[in-house]
Amino acid sequence: MEMKEKVDCFFNYDKAEALSSKVMSMYFSKTPPFDKNIDELFPDAILPKRYEKGSYKHALYLFHSCVLDSNRRATEVYSAARTLAEKIDLSKLYEVPSEEIMRILDAKFGKHASGRSVFPAAKVLKNNSEKLKDEFEGDPRNLRMDGVWKTINNITQFLQYGPGKAALLLKNYVRFGIWNFNDYEVPVKVDRHMMRICVSNDVVDFKKFEFRLKHDIEKPKALRLAVLNSLRLKHFDIEDINNGKVYGVRTQRFNVPLMKLFQRVTLKNNISGIALDDSFWAIGNSLCNKNDHDVCYFSCKVNCSVRSPSDNNGVWFFTRNGNKRLDKREGSKNFLF
Repeated sequence: MEMKEKVDCFFNYDKAEALSSKVMSMYFSKTPPFDKNIDELFPDAILPKRYEKGSYKHALYLFHSCVLDSNRRATEVYSAARTLAEKIDLSKLYEVPSEEIMRILDAKFGKHASGRSVFPAAKVLKNNSEKLKDEFEGDPRNLRMDGVWKTINNITQFLQYGPGKAALLLKNYVRFGIWNFNDYEVPVKVDRHMMRICVSNDVVDFKKFEFRLKHDIEKPKALRLAVLNSLRLKHFDIEDINNGKVYGVRTQRFNVPLMKLFQRVTLKNNISGIALDDSFWAIGNSLCNKNDHDVCYFSCKVNCSVRSPSDNNGVWFFTRNGNKRLDKREGSKNFLF
């Protein structure tokens, strides 16, 4: 069964459902990495010192930490966010000098932390803090609306909050009892880990969106760097590009439709969206990152047939070289369509 979304992209519901079943079987069987406690496995589940689970302060901490969660390792992000919460009163973050905020973050991220996103981190945090004070009585719990998607849309009015990060915040608010949405309604955030797994399992028909790589790519920078990295790792060579054999796809347009597709899966099959989201992230972060065919075959029930090369953010993917699927895993072989 296929579902057509507004982005004019075809999704395979049956493959999404089968993929979810495999992922959840690992979750319930406590297969590694799911043999760890929640606060060992998920950095955003660890509370700052002297914080009470589900409290106003906890909600505020999660609200501000989510905006930092991009292009960095989750362990680094939430370690920095906890340090910030332990040293600064987050309810008055708008009053804190930017230099003080960046001093704390620089100690965790390095001196270029402010340059890794569209807006400098301090500006984002202070702007969101002031908007929260002026429009929502300084309490992010007041962002809740009547329904999951209305709530997600309400959250996205804040800087650095797209639908994905808004879904991540909503997930943690439901997990910790801050909001009371049904677990089955909680959308799965489509991050780089989940997108890579979906690409590897043909949940989306990407062929109609593929483009041929050109040898003189200058922009966007992320695509150019990804091409150079794949050339260095010999996923393909410059002659393949010059001959028009290498195809790629930009996947950002699929994020929200995939969130809605997997929400259909969780609602139909009574699957916790929290558990499914956690599972995709844990598999991607702990197993997929190995980029090793043997790890995929022996340690993961998903057992993806390929793992396409991509940029670090999981936005630009290189799907095939001629009629052969590209696979960046060590010890892998290319597969015919």
